[in-house]
Amino acid sequence: MFSYFNRKPIIDIIPNSNYILSPAFGTIQSIELNSQTNNYEISIFLSLFDIHSQYYPCDGNVLSIMYDDTGKYEIANDIGKSRDNTKCIILLDNGIQITQLAGMVARTIETVPKKHAKQGEYMGCIYLGSRVDITIPKNRYRLLCSVGDTVNGPYSHIAKKFAALRK
Repeated sequence: MFSYFNRKPIIDIIPNSNYILSPAFGTIQSIELNSQTNNYEISIFLSLFDIHSQYYPCDGNVLSIMYDDTGKYEIANDIGKSRDNTKCIILLDNGIQITQLAGMVARTIETVPKKHAKQGEYMGCIYLGSRVDITIPKNRYRLLCSVGDTVNGPYSHIAKKFAALRK
C-alpha cells in the first residue's frame, strides 16, 4: 500500500519556457493574490489517491532550499491551520517559489537538492501526500487554472508568460 502513495511516474514532456507547469498531481484548492508581493499563491491539495511526487514547474537556478521543521502537522486542506506546518520551500531565480507542506498523516518531505532546475524534472515527494503551494509573479504570467481544477503534475499548464500571449 505504501508504494501506491509513492508512485514516481516517468515524465515525458516537451519543455516550453512560455508556461509554468503544475508541480504536483492533485486539485487546486485556492488561488489568492498577495497584495503585498503582487504574486499569485496557488495551493494544490494531494488526496490519498493522487501521485505524491513533485516536479519542477519551470527552468531556473535554485537560489535556496529551506526546510522549516516546525513540528506541526495540521490537516493540509485547511489552509489557515496548515500554513505553519513542517515544509520545504524552494526558491528559483525567476521569482517562482514552490512549497511542499506536510500534513496530518504525512510527516516526511523529500526534496532533491540541485543548483539548476529543469522543467518537468523530479523535485521530490511528500510521503503520503499533503499540499504543494506555488507562488507566481502576477506581472509576468497569466493564470490558466481555476479553483477546483484537477492538475496532472507537469502535464498541466497553470500559467503562461505575458510575452507568449502575443504570439
